[in-house]
Amino acid sequence: MVLAASPPLVAFGNVTVGQASAAVPLTITNGGGAAATSLALANSNAGEFVMSGNTCTTTLGAGASCTLSVTYAPGAAGNDSATLTFTYAGGGALAISLTGAGVTSTPPPGTGQLSLPAGVSMPDTTVGATSAAQVVTLGNVGTAPVTVASITSANAAEFTVSGSTCASLAAGASCNFNVAFAPAATGARSGSITVASTGSGGPQTIVVSGNGLAASGGPVPPTDPNVVTAVEYYHAAFEHYFIPSIDDEIGKLDGGVFVGWQRTGKQFNVYRAAAGNLNAVCRFFSTAFDPKSSHFYTPDAGECTTVKANKNWQFEAEVFYTRSPALDGTCPAATNPVYRLYNDGQGAAPNHRYTTDFATRAQMLLKGWMAEGYGVGVIMCAPQ
Repeated sequence: MVLAASPPLVAFGNVTVGQASAAVPLTITNGGGAAATSLALANSNAGEFVMSGNTCTTTLGAGASCTLSVTYAPGAAGNDSATLTFTYAGGGALAISLTGAGVTSTPPPGTGQLSLPAGVSMPDTTVGATSAAQVVTLGNVGTAPVTVASITSANAAEFTVSGSTCASLAAGASCNFNVAFAPAATGARSGSITVASTGSGGPQTIVVSGNGLAASGGPVPPTDPNVVTAVEYYHAAFEHYFIPSIDDEIGKLDGGVFVGWQRTGKQFNVYRAAAGNLNAVCRFFSTAFDPKSSHFYTPDAGECTTVKANKNWQFEAEVFYTRSPALDGTCPAATNPVYRLYNDGQGAAPNHRYTTDFATRAQMLLKGWMAEGYGVGVIMCAPQ
């Protein structure tokens, strides 16, 4: 038997501490030819991700479905996650990733709290060179002083922290530090900076990212013959994004055959053909939202099967291949996380954006898009 969840993962986004999100329904389907027996469900963080209405009993027949709902109620400020794990006889398991972030609109009286960016995007920099320093500002939005104990980079060789003016911040005060980027290799590079302080919700993390260029200063073609580049396009009238990796499609988009599409300057690598430990990425197309059309990509086999059954979406092909992230959103060595953002139906038609740039992810969240994926919204892992 094969169990699948719809949706396969849930990103609740920001929820105010002390409040609860709307309940999100989950449907578990047995797509196999035999019943799943001894079915059991475990929740790794039941205190903050609360289950209700569970109709999944110890047996789920072939072709049958059951349902439950999950509500997110953060206990404190900061990022939270959980895994719902269904186990069944024969050693099978289905894992569903849940993520969310607890936020406080106003810190409690007498509490210090730092405000800092979720991500910093560094300028494209040639390998062997160092970028100009980018200034990062921290602010104390609380009502009590905050002492900053340390600001450290997890990848100090490529993302160097210097020039900090942050020590003790009075309520309402701000301070700065600098980040410089010295890529060790071509392609997308990333790291994180941790700010340890006495403020509420600490320590806090900033994701940093940048792109390493060859000595020529231009983009570097993949050296692996099984690696190609997916190029991002944007249609302003549709307010939609599209990431083709097929040369013929890219040529027609650049040549204006498909009217209205323009390159955004963003791209990431993908695998051309199937190989060990790679997942096929299904691509769908819909004209059900006329006059707008939309594409949708998923590396999740269960989600692919579900969308194939939706009459509003036409399955086009398995267009490329990627690696899978861990349940916490981390990617294997030599790959970069690809974040998936959903416009939540804005503009009267659904659309997703896929990006390896954490700063772009943060910008889309500010526009009301939703993160979908594991951890902070990682849907797949792209080769460097």
